Amino acid sequence: MKVLICFLAAFLVNFNVRAQDSLPWIQRPENVSFLAMVDSVFELRFKKPMDLFPVMDAGALNFAQCESKIGACTEEYIYNEAYMHEMMTFSGPIEEYTVASVIKAIETAGDNPSIAHLMYLLDPDKYWIGYYPMGGKYLLVICLSVDREKAYSEMGLRYGK
Repeated sequence: MKVLICFLAAFLVNFNVRAQDSLPWIQRPENVSFLAMVDSVFELRFKKPMDLFPVMDAGALNFAQCESKIGACTEEYIYNEAYMHEMMTFSGPIEEYTVASVIKAIETAGDNPSIAHLMYLLDPDKYWIGYYPMGGKYLLVICLSVDREKAYSEMGLRYGK
């Protein structure tokens, strides 16, 4: 009986660890305080609540692969891809950096003068931050977007029609 209990405990711990590993980097339990800081930075910057939007992960990964020329990349549109992507390359794993330095990098997303006027027009309310260690590089992709259904509704249109 003791062996069975130990086996079940080991199985449940292993299952829980695997479930956490399958979560995108930003949604892992150890990054909760980081995520709260990111929320605050974006809410202060855009002067409204911002929602984390995990559906953009596929587009962010595709963007990282295209920009870095690592892995399979498609130039095709990916559903719910962000309107603004910005990628940073770190020299080592993100865990080697202080939270403050990563937040400082994130808070300037979209400040590029060539797209800054678009950020005002876009008025984003959704974001995603993807971290992808691949090919010996450590890539952080910041995505900003809008709730398309809400934007279409405000224009008197139905999204997807």
